[in-house]
Amino acid sequence: MQVLMTAIHLSKQKPTLALDLPTLLMDTAHVFRSWDLQKYANQCLQLCVEAAAYAVEYHGPESKVHAVVINNRGAIEIELDRLDAAGETLTLAGQIFQAAGVPADDPDYIAYLQNVAALRERLEAGGQRTHRLAGITRRYPFLDYGFEHVPWADIKPLEDEVFVELARKRAAEEAGTAQALSLERAMKARVGELFRALESGANTLRLYPFLPTTLNGIYVESLNLQDDIFFAHLTQTLAETTDLREHRRLSAKLSYSWTAARASWRRSGRSWPRGKKSSWTSSPTW
Repeated sequence: MQVLMTAIHLSKQKPTLALDLPTLLMDTAHVFRSWDLQKYANQCLQLCVEAAAYAVEYHGPESKVHAVVINNRGAIEIELDRLDAAGETLTLAGQIFQAAGVPADDPDYIAYLQNVAALRERLEAGGQRTHRLAGITRRYPFLDYGFEHVPWADIKPLEDEVFVELARKRAAEEAGTAQALSLERAMKARVGELFRALESGANTLRLYPFLPTTLNGIYVESLNLQDDIFFAHLTQTLAETTDLREHRRLSAKLSYSWTAARASWRRSGRSWPRGKKSSWTSSPTW
Protein backbone atom coordinates (compact mmCIF):
# COMPACT_ATOMS: atom_id res chain seq x y z
CA MET A 1 0.00 0.00 0.00
CA GLN A 2 2.82 2.40 0.86
CA VAL A 3 4.41 1.78 -2.53
CA LEU A 4 1.13 2.56 -4.29
CA MET A 5 0.57 5.74 -2.28
CA THR A 6 4.10 6.93 -3.03
CA ALA A 7 3.65 6.19 -6.74
CA ILE A 8 0.37 8.12 -6.78
CA HIS A 9 1.92 11.08 -4.98
CA LEU A 10 4.82 11.24 -7.43
CA SER A 11 2.52 10.79 -10.42
CA LYS A 12 0.49 13.84 -9.38
CA GLN A 13 3.51 16.10 -9.23
CA LYS A 14 3.61 18.66 -12.03
CA PRO A 15 4.79 18.61 -14.79
CA THR A 16 4.57 14.82 -14.61
CA LEU A 17 2.13 13.20 -17.04
CA ALA A 18 1.58 9.74 -15.60
CA LEU A 19 -0.75 7.90 -17.97
CA ASP A 20 -0.98 4.97 -15.56
CA LEU A 21 -2.31 7.15 -12.70
CA PRO A 22 -5.92 5.88 -13.13
CA THR A 23 -4.62 2.31 -12.84
CA LEU A 24 -2.58 3.16 -9.73
CA LEU A 25 -5.64 4.71 -8.10
CA MET A 26 -7.79 1.68 -8.91
CA ASP A 27 -5.11 -0.71 -7.64
CA THR A 28 -5.21 1.21 -4.35
CA ALA A 29 -9.00 0.93 -4.27
CA HIS A 30 -8.74 -2.82 -4.80
CA VAL A 31 -6.30 -3.11 -1.89
CA PHE A 32 -8.81 -1.35 0.38
CA ARG A 33 -11.52 -3.57 -1.12
CA SER A 34 -9.58 -6.73 -0.27
CA TRP A 35 -8.98 -5.59 3.30
CA ASP A 36 -12.57 -4.78 4.27
CA LEU A 37 -14.89 -3.23 1.71
CA GLN A 38 -17.57 -2.23 4.20
CA LYS A 39 -15.05 -0.46 6.40
CA TYR A 40 -13.24 1.28 3.54
CA ALA A 41 -16.24 1.86 1.25
CA ASN A 42 -15.83 5.64 1.17
CA GLN A 43 -12.12 5.40 0.37
CA CYS A 44 -12.80 2.91 -2.44
CA LEU A 45 -15.50 5.02 -4.05
CA GLN A 46 -13.50 8.23 -3.72
CA LEU A 47 -10.54 6.55 -5.42
CA CYS A 48 -12.90 5.43 -8.20
CA VAL A 49 -14.09 9.01 -8.70
CA GLU A 50 -10.52 10.30 -8.79
CA ALA A 51 -9.40 7.52 -11.16
CA ALA A 52 -12.28 8.31 -13.52
CA ALA A 53 -11.38 12.01 -13.55
CA TYR A 54 -7.77 11.27 -14.46
CA ALA A 55 -8.84 8.68 -17.04
CA VAL A 56 -10.94 11.33 -18.78
CA GLU A 57 -8.17 13.94 -18.52
CA TYR A 58 -5.34 11.70 -19.76
CA HIS A 59 -7.11 9.25 -22.07
CA GLY A 60 -10.43 10.85 -22.99
CA PRO A 61 -14.07 10.29 -21.94
CA GLU A 62 -14.58 7.55 -24.55
CA SER A 63 -11.42 5.58 -23.79
CA LYS A 64 -11.05 1.99 -22.69
CA VAL A 65 -9.20 3.16 -19.57
CA HIS A 66 -12.23 5.24 -18.55
CA ALA A 67 -14.57 2.31 -19.24
CA VAL A 68 -12.49 -0.05 -17.08
CA VAL A 69 -12.50 2.39 -14.16
CA ILE A 70 -16.28 2.85 -14.35
CA ASN A 71 -16.78 -0.92 -14.61
CA ASN A 72 -14.67 -1.45 -11.49
CA ARG A 73 -16.76 1.09 -9.64
CA GLY A 74 -19.88 -0.82 -10.66
CA ALA A 75 -18.41 -4.04 -9.26
CA ILE A 76 -17.68 -2.31 -5.95
CA GLU A 77 -21.22 -0.91 -5.79
CA ILE A 78 -22.64 -4.40 -6.32
CA GLU A 79 -20.59 -5.70 -3.40
CA LEU A 80 -21.81 -2.80 -1.27
CA ASP A 81 -25.42 -3.73 -2.16
CA ARG A 82 -25.91 -0.35 -3.85
CA LEU A 83 -27.65 -2.06 -6.72
CA ASP A 84 -29.46 0.96 -8.18
CA ALA A 85 -26.22 2.92 -8.32
CA ALA A 86 -24.44 -0.12 -9.78
CA GLY A 87 -27.03 -0.33 -12.56
CA GLU A 88 -26.43 3.29 -13.57
CA THR A 89 -22.67 2.86 -13.34
CA LEU A 90 -22.57 -0.29 -15.46
CA THR A 91 -24.87 1.26 -18.05
CA LEU A 92 -22.37 4.11 -18.38
CA ALA A 93 -19.47 1.63 -18.54
CA GLY A 94 -21.19 -0.24 -21.37
CA GLN A 95 -21.69 2.97 -23.33
CA ILE A 96 -18.02 3.90 -22.94
CA PHE A 97 -16.83 0.41 -23.90
CA GLN A 98 -18.97 0.65 -27.05
CA ALA A 99 -17.73 4.15 -27.88
CA ALA A 100 -14.13 3.00 -27.38
CA GLY A 101 -14.64 0.14 -29.83
CA VAL A 102 -13.49 -2.51 -27.36
CA PRO A 103 -13.92 -6.00 -28.93
CA ALA A 104 -16.28 -8.52 -27.37
CA ASP A 105 -13.47 -10.96 -26.54
CA ASP A 106 -11.40 -8.39 -24.65
CA PRO A 107 -10.81 -9.56 -21.02
CA ASP A 108 -11.91 -6.18 -19.63
CA TYR A 109 -15.14 -6.28 -21.63
CA ILE A 110 -15.76 -9.85 -20.51
CA ALA A 111 -15.30 -8.67 -16.90
CA TYR A 112 -17.91 -5.98 -17.60
CA LEU A 113 -20.37 -8.58 -18.90
CA GLN A 114 -19.78 -10.68 -15.79
CA ASN A 115 -20.60 -7.69 -13.60
CA VAL A 116 -23.79 -7.05 -15.57
CA ALA A 117 -24.78 -10.71 -15.15
CA ALA A 118 -24.00 -10.59 -11.42
CA LEU A 119 -26.13 -7.46 -11.00
CA ARG A 120 -29.03 -8.98 -12.95
CA GLU A 121 -28.83 -12.12 -10.80
CA ARG A 122 -28.88 -10.07 -7.60
CA LEU A 123 -31.85 -8.00 -8.75
CA GLU A 124 -33.82 -11.08 -9.76
CA ALA A 125 -33.12 -12.60 -6.34
CA GLY A 126 -34.36 -9.51 -4.53
CA GLY A 127 -30.85 -8.30 -3.76
CA GLN A 128 -29.72 -11.53 -2.14
CA ARG A 129 -26.62 -13.44 -3.24
CA THR A 130 -27.66 -16.58 -5.10
CA HIS A 131 -24.46 -18.38 -6.01
CA ARG A 132 -23.14 -21.30 -4.00
CA LEU A 133 -19.73 -21.33 -2.44
CA ALA A 134 -17.30 -23.55 -4.30
CA GLY A 135 -13.71 -24.67 -4.04
CA ILE A 136 -11.51 -22.59 -1.78
CA THR A 137 -14.40 -20.30 -0.77
CA ARG A 138 -16.09 -23.26 0.92
CA ARG A 139 -13.01 -23.58 3.07
CA TYR A 140 -12.60 -19.84 3.60
CA PRO A 141 -16.07 -18.26 3.12
CA PHE A 142 -14.78 -14.73 3.76
CA LEU A 143 -12.87 -14.98 0.45
CA ASP A 144 -16.16 -15.13 -1.43
CA TYR A 145 -16.86 -11.48 -0.69
CA GLY A 146 -15.14 -9.30 -3.27
CA PHE A 147 -13.51 -12.13 -5.21
CA GLU A 148 -16.42 -13.52 -7.23
CA HIS A 149 -14.56 -13.42 -10.55
CA VAL A 150 -11.10 -14.42 -9.34
CA PRO A 151 -9.79 -17.44 -11.30
CA TRP A 152 -8.81 -19.55 -8.29
CA ALA A 153 -7.40 -22.34 -10.46
CA ASP A 154 -4.91 -19.88 -11.93
CA ILE A 155 -3.71 -18.02 -8.85
CA LYS A 156 -3.50 -21.19 -6.68
CA PRO A 157 -3.35 -19.55 -3.22
CA LEU A 158 -2.96 -22.93 -1.50
CA GLU A 159 0.38 -23.29 -3.30
CA ASP A 160 1.56 -19.88 -2.07
CA GLU A 161 3.73 -20.04 1.06
CA VAL A 162 2.63 -16.64 2.36
CA PHE A 163 -1.09 -17.45 2.03
CA VAL A 164 -0.67 -20.92 3.54
CA GLU A 165 1.17 -19.51 6.57
CA LEU A 166 -1.56 -16.92 7.11
CA ALA A 167 -4.20 -19.64 6.79
CA ARG A 168 -2.38 -21.77 9.36
CA LYS A 169 -2.35 -18.90 11.84
CA ARG A 170 -6.02 -18.13 11.14
CA ALA A 171 -6.98 -21.75 11.83
CA ALA A 172 -5.50 -21.43 15.32
CA GLU A 173 -7.73 -18.45 16.20
CA GLU A 174 -11.33 -18.31 17.38
CA ALA A 175 -13.71 -16.95 14.75
CA GLY A 176 -14.68 -13.31 15.16
CA THR A 177 -11.74 -12.22 17.31
CA ALA A 178 -9.70 -9.16 16.38
CA GLN A 179 -6.72 -11.36 15.50
CA ALA A 180 -8.84 -13.69 13.35
CA LEU A 181 -10.32 -10.76 11.43
CA SER A 182 -6.86 -9.25 10.98
CA LEU A 183 -5.56 -12.52 9.53
CA GLU A 184 -8.58 -12.81 7.23
CA ARG A 185 -7.85 -9.32 5.89
CA ALA A 186 -4.23 -10.31 5.35
CA MET A 187 -5.33 -13.46 3.46
CA LYS A 188 -7.63 -11.39 1.25
CA ALA A 189 -4.83 -8.90 0.62
CA ARG A 190 -2.51 -11.74 -0.40
CA VAL A 191 -5.12 -13.10 -2.82
CA GLY A 192 -5.34 -9.60 -4.28
CA GLU A 193 -1.56 -9.53 -4.74
CA LEU A 194 -1.59 -12.94 -6.44
CA PHE A 195 -4.41 -11.87 -8.75
CA ARG A 196 -2.64 -8.64 -9.70
CA ALA A 197 0.52 -10.62 -10.44
CA LEU A 198 -1.56 -12.90 -12.69
CA GLU A 199 -3.18 -9.94 -14.48
CA SER A 200 0.11 -8.14 -15.03
CA GLY A 201 2.10 -11.24 -15.96
CA ALA A 202 4.65 -10.13 -13.38
CA ASN A 203 6.75 -13.30 -13.33
CA THR A 204 6.41 -14.43 -16.95
CA LEU A 205 6.82 -11.01 -18.58
CA ARG A 206 9.89 -10.32 -16.46
CA LEU A 207 11.55 -13.24 -18.25
CA TYR A 208 9.78 -12.87 -21.61
CA PRO A 209 8.89 -9.16 -22.06
CA PHE A 210 7.90 -9.70 -25.71
CA LEU A 211 4.77 -11.64 -24.68
CA PRO A 212 1.36 -9.98 -24.11
CA THR A 213 -0.40 -10.35 -20.76
CA THR A 214 -3.29 -12.29 -22.34
CA LEU A 215 -3.79 -14.49 -25.39
CA ASN A 216 -7.13 -15.91 -26.49
CA GLY A 217 -8.67 -14.67 -23.26
CA ILE A 218 -6.14 -16.57 -21.10
CA TYR A 219 -3.61 -14.96 -18.78
CA VAL A 220 -0.15 -15.85 -20.07
CA GLU A 221 1.04 -15.98 -16.45
CA SER A 222 -1.21 -19.01 -15.86
CA LEU A 223 0.39 -21.08 -18.65
CA ASN A 224 3.53 -21.91 -16.62
CA LEU A 225 5.75 -21.35 -19.64
CA GLN A 226 8.83 -21.66 -17.45
CA ASP A 227 8.10 -25.41 -17.26
CA ASP A 228 7.57 -25.83 -21.02
CA ILE A 229 10.63 -27.59 -22.51
CA PHE A 230 9.80 -26.64 -26.10
CA PHE A 231 9.21 -23.01 -25.11
CA ALA A 232 12.60 -23.06 -23.35
CA HIS A 233 14.18 -24.30 -26.60
CA LEU A 234 12.61 -21.45 -28.54
CA THR A 235 13.67 -18.79 -26.04
CA GLN A 236 17.21 -20.18 -26.00
CA THR A 237 17.32 -19.82 -29.78
CA LEU A 238 15.98 -16.29 -29.39
CA ALA A 239 18.64 -15.41 -26.83
CA GLU A 240 21.38 -16.57 -29.20
CA THR A 241 20.05 -14.58 -32.17
CA THR A 242 21.89 -11.36 -33.02
CA ASP A 243 20.05 -10.53 -36.23
CA LEU A 244 17.28 -7.99 -35.41
CA ARG A 245 14.88 -9.19 -38.11
CA GLU A 246 15.29 -12.81 -37.02
CA HIS A 247 14.82 -11.74 -33.40
CA ARG A 248 11.48 -10.12 -34.25
CA ARG A 249 10.34 -13.13 -36.27
CA LEU A 250 11.15 -15.51 -33.44
CA SER A 251 9.37 -13.23 -30.95
CA ALA A 252 6.25 -13.33 -33.12
CA LYS A 253 6.55 -17.10 -33.45
CA LEU A 254 6.70 -17.46 -29.69
CA SER A 255 3.94 -14.98 -28.93
CA TYR A 256 1.30 -15.82 -31.48
CA SER A 257 1.94 -19.42 -32.39
CA TRP A 258 3.19 -21.65 -29.62
CA THR A 259 1.90 -19.56 -26.71
CA ALA A 260 -1.41 -18.89 -28.47
CA ALA A 261 -1.82 -22.61 -29.10
CA ARG A 262 -1.32 -23.31 -25.41
CA ALA A 263 -3.79 -20.57 -24.48
CA SER A 264 -6.41 -21.98 -26.89
CA TRP A 265 -5.93 -25.44 -25.44
CA ARG A 266 -6.34 -24.04 -21.94
CA ARG A 267 -9.43 -22.05 -22.88
CA SER A 268 -11.10 -25.18 -24.23
CA GLY A 269 -10.90 -26.64 -20.73
CA ARG A 270 -8.29 -29.26 -21.56
CA SER A 271 -5.01 -29.77 -19.76
CA TRP A 272 -1.87 -29.33 -21.81
CA PRO A 273 -0.34 -32.82 -22.08
CA ARG A 274 3.25 -33.14 -20.94
CA GLY A 275 5.51 -33.62 -23.93
CA LYS A 276 2.81 -32.49 -26.36
CA LYS A 277 4.21 -31.76 -29.81
CA SER A 278 1.05 -31.49 -31.92
CA SER A 279 2.08 -30.26 -35.39
CA TRP A 280 5.27 -28.79 -33.95
CA THR A 281 8.56 -30.65 -33.90
CA SER A 282 11.33 -30.75 -31.34
CA SER A 283 13.68 -29.37 -33.99
CA PRO A 284 11.58 -26.68 -35.67
CA THR A 285 12.37 -25.43 -39.13
CA TRP A 286 12.01 -21.70 -39.29
